[in-house]
Amino acid sequence: MSENPHSILLELRMSREDRVPDIKTLATQLNVKGLVLDENYEPVMMAGENDDNTFIVHAWLSDPDAEKELGKHPDVVKVWMDTTIAPLSQEDQ
Repeated sequence: MSENPHSILLELRMSREDRVPDIKTLATQLNVKGLVLDENYEPVMMAGENDDNTFIVHAWLSDPDAEKELGKHPDVVKVWMDTTIAPLSQEDQ
């Protein structure tokens, strides 16, 4: 990964077998340069509309073109930036 990878949440469609693939299999299926899936993050199942069930995984993007490449993949529903959330400092209040 580059020095400043971006943390993302990646929503994907369920496979035809109606099961979530393991992370290593998923990384192979997506095959996007600069995408590193977080093997310590359990996929989170989401209930979709019209029985279109999806799941969320955590990943990092180190290549600026990786997000565009992900958007072209038929199983990718959405890519969200995983922005750090922190309490306000005393100076910000």
